[in-house]
Amino acid sequence: YLGNSIGDHFGVANIFIEGKAPGLFWGYKTDGIIQEGDDVPQKSDNKNTVAGSTDPGNIKFVDSNGDGMITEDDKVILGDPNPDFTYGFQTRLAYKDISLSVSFNGVYGNDLLNSNLRYEAMPSKNSSNIRKDAFANAWRADNPTNRYPSVNSTNPSTAVLDRYIEDGSFLRCSDITLGYTIPKSLVGKIGFQAINVFASVKNAFVITDYSGYDPEVNTFAFDGLRRGIDMNSFPQSRSYIFGLSVTF
Repeated sequence: YLGNSIGDHFGVANIFIEGKAPGLFWGYKTDGIIQEGDDVPQKSDNKNTVAGSTDPGNIKFVDSNGDGMITEDDKVILGDPNPDFTYGFQTRLAYKDISLSVSFNGVYGNDLLNSNLRYEAMPSKNSSNIRKDAFANAWRADNPTNRYPSVNSTNPSTAVLDRYIEDGSFLRCSDITLGYTIPKSLVGKIGFQAINVFASVKNAFVITDYSGYDPEVNTFAFDGLRRGIDMNSFPQSRSYIFGLSVTF
């Protein structure tokens, strides 16, 4: 069973197969960029296939079923948005009147569909804004790179490719709080039982290999048929908090 379409950027990204994990990513495998002289699968009567143009500088699709053409039948499982496990832990250290607490949470073993790469890192005719690196290192006749397609490429905007699937594992430091309790000998003189001052950082840092803004994301969080997709999602904010706790 196929999931829901995810808009103008792609068609259906997730597939549901009996006996397998739900919402697996479904699309095409690729093999770099088409170079001069490459033998590229295509329809015998039409140079434009599901994979778009087969001219040098376009993305090179893999003929997964070996029939010599790139069609819907070449789609395969590309990844799994379901994590192997999620975790979290907290530690607290205290010395005399000073305390430090740090909280972490994380996910391991899940894949993400970074749909932003379709336009940010694919310098094609359909792109309006792309990354500086993608433009500077796009395929050209005098620079036949195997990383980014040509700025004149015509790869289809709705194809889900393995190029957009990334490891979504991460470790996030969700909170760091440093506190200081003013000695009772001092606060008692001004009529208080206790005074504690503290400073806190929420979402301090994230360790991840994901190239998007934030790996802890799901654009379609309330749609079980569209899973693990990052499409124009905003990253979580970082906040700084300073506080004073007074006991009378």
